[in-house]
Amino acid sequence: SLGQFPWLVNLGYQRNGAGEPTFKCGGTLIGPRHVVTAAHCVTDLPSGFELVVVRVGEHDLAGEVDCQAGVCAPQPQDMRVSSVVTHPSYGKPNPFQNDIAVITLAEEVKESDYVSPVCLPFRDGGYDYLSPTPEEVVDVAGWGATTQTGRRPATVLQFLGVKVTPGGDCKEVYSERGGVITQSQICAGGVRGKVGDRLSTVVLTL
Repeated sequence: SLGQFPWLVNLGYQRNGAGEPTFKCGGTLIGPRHVVTAAHCVTDLPSGFELVVVRVGEHDLAGEVDCQAGVCAPQPQDMRVSSVVTHPSYGKPNPFQNDIAVITLAEEVKESDYVSPVCLPFRDGGYDYLSPTPEEVVDVAGWGATTQTGRRPATVLQFLGVKVTPGGDCKEVYSERGGVITQSQICAGGVRGKVGDRLSTVVLTL
């Protein structure tokens, strides 16, 4: 629903500095001027492509005005990028290790019910948010692909509850594909079945 994930943002790219931005990656607003995203979204981009804008307060990428049940959200804010810092060990010692980056915006976002930084508690009431237990259900959200081929990204913000995958199972799945999982990563959404049906999503901890 509108405002359900007010910290989610879209990353917009241009090719050769021309045309309207194309939104291909997402991130999380962690402060008035800072966004956390995946390093692979901001480095080693295809030839000619450049990150040019961070959009906050979006819901439906295909619509000009987002409304639900007679309530309309303000227009999304397109923020200029001031700087991007990727993890110094991104891709080391194995591909996609330390896949994290911080984007600094040129100015502060205007916070509202539809735009606000995510809360990042390390421990709250004795609960360690950075160490979810296997089979615990966590939410993933964004405008990602909604088909197995990955060729049909969503235009409307989606979310899904997925189970945390035990570390051993995740390592097994990824090792079959040449990947390496470490203690700094959490797997969720793993599906056990025939080999072609095994899927996992990797999320880095901070």
